Order: sequence, then structure tokens, then C-alpha cells
Amino acid sequence: RMHGFFADDTRFISRWLLTLDGRELDSLSVSDAEYFAVQFILVPSGEWAGRNPTVSLVRRRLVRSSWVEELVVMNHGTEPAVLDLELEGDTDFADMFEVRDRTVRDRTIGRELTDGELRLTYRNGDSFARATSVTASDGVEAAADGFRCRLKLGPHTERRLSFEVRPQGEAALPRQTASFTSTRQELRDELDGWRLDAPALESDWADLVRLYDRSIVDLAALRCLSDNPSGASFPAAGLPWFMALFGRDSLIASYQALPMRPELARTTLLALAAR
Repeated sequence: RMHGFFADDTRFISRWLLTLDGRELDSLSVSDAEYFAVQFILVPSGEWAGRNPTVSLVRRRLVRSSWVEELVVMNHGTEPAVLDLELEGDTDFADMFEVRDRTVRDRTIGRELTDGELRLTYRNGDSFARATSVTASDGVEAAADGFRCRLKLGPHTERRLSFEVRPQGEAALPRQTASFTSTRQELRDELDGWRLDAPALESDWADLVRLYDRSIVDLAALRCLSDNPSGASFPAAGLPWFMALFGRDSLIASYQALPMRPELARTTLLALAAR
């Protein structure tokens, strides 16, 4: 399958399956109004047909340099509920082109467990090392194949769980668990600043204004950070497979964006010159 969590042309998560009492979940709705966040409303598979479910989940996910996921498990019933939640997590550290061409080779994956953390590692010789660190909130048990938690919910109560997936190269990053709410607000504030720095378009043609605003947001979604310490960004070649610097694509997009965001061209030229 071509799904997964990618960084630096590598798949750091290849399996991420949520079950409740051994059953997969059906999605009732999906909200993806922001390019960096999505929310699912879920119920146990087959339980909701013809009647209201007594248990539902809100699954919220966002991606920045890490992948933050929050689960809210709710008991809508009038009786207590005991639920076994499992989240299977695995990786193959496949190269992006292996995944795209469906030619993923087997790799020996190391697995390290600590309290509430699963660390998956891979090394090829002395020069290539990758790791995926997955941390969970208190009360969640880490296992070699993912995470488990027994939930005891009273009537009309809920329980929140959070997970963070962090891709790592040679240098190990310190453990931390980011808050979904605070991280999303940081990203919203940053996007608002990006939009305000672009020229405003005024027109009595409402569709044109919406198209322009959407284009500014889409351009923001394509940004990749350069190696410049200033944190400046350049446009990547495209989602989902080419979130990287491409001479042709990044130059053309930067040229077209000159009236709106001229700094992209400067960063792109410097990044290409450095290579």
C-alpha cells in the first residue's frame, strides 16, 4: 500500500490501525478544512446500523515536523463501559520510490520499549540510520506492535489519549508529547501571518477572491524549509510524492509567485546554488 507517514523521502510509519474491542472503526464524517489537520468521527464497525451507537470516537490528527494524534473516546450510554483500545503501529523505512513503485524490500527493524514509548530503528552500514519514536499519553501501554489501553468509562463520560510520531535521523531527538490543540493553534497563527503578508485582493467577483485566497493557502502547504538557519522556505515540487526541492518545479512556482511572495524565489535560488 502507498499510505504512510513520510519525511526526508523515507516512510517512517507504514501501519497505523486503530481498533476497539478487536473491531475496526467506521467513519461517519471527515473534516479536513486545514491542510495540516483532519478530524474523523468514528464508531465501531457495524454497531451504528439501525440504531444510535453507545460508543463513539473523535480522532484528530495534524502533521508538522511530527505527527500528533488525539483520540477522544466517548460513552453515550447509561451504563458503564469497559473497552480495549489498540493501535497497531509499524514501519518498513522504505524509500519513497520503493513505495511508489510497490517494490518495498524487507528490512530488519529494531524495536525498543520504554514507558509509554515505542522506538523503531533501522541501520544500513555505518552511514545510514533512521528511527521512528512514538510516544503515548499516560495510561497507554507500549508493545512491540503498537499500543494498548483498557478504558473504563462511566455513563456519559469520555477519555482523551494522545500520540506523537517523530521521525529521526542520526541525532536522537528528546522525548516530548505535543498538544494537538496548542500545535494546531500555532499552525493557524503561522498561516494567518503568511496570508496577511501576501497582497490582498479586492473584487466584486466573489469566486475570484475565494480562488486567490485558496491559492495562497495551497502555496503555504507546499512550503519546505531550507537549510538556511533563518527558517526560510521554498516551494516543493508537489504533494504527496515530491515534497522536496526540484530545480524546474521550485523555480517555476517561485517565478509565478513573485507578485505575492517574492522571498520564495530568493530562498529557492540560494538552496539550488548551495547544491
